[in-house]
Amino acid sequence: MTATAKSRPRDGFSDGVIAQLVRAHFFQQKPPRTAGREEFGREYVGRFLQICRGASKTDVVATATALTARSIADAVQRFVCRDLECGAAITK
Repeated sequence: MTATAKSRPRDGFSDGVIAQLVRAHFFQQKPPRTAGREEFGREYVGRFLQICRGASKTDVVATATALTARSIADAVQRFVCRDLECGAAITK
């Protein structure tokens, strides 16, 4: 079984896929940042769909939605709560 197949979404979103995708340079940059076709265009979508290959359409959408939520939560924790000392509140 390939690494992609092991992290493929099944019955909802995949933590493995999300963990792989949030390591991208864009998500590591300090805000403010903007996202456009340069970062999330056809090439990114093609890679995302390849990683999710074999998953249902519902699971692919769930994974994309969870990726968005995770990236926002990570950014708040790393860049906002760091200054406000609210890290414990985010994890609860």
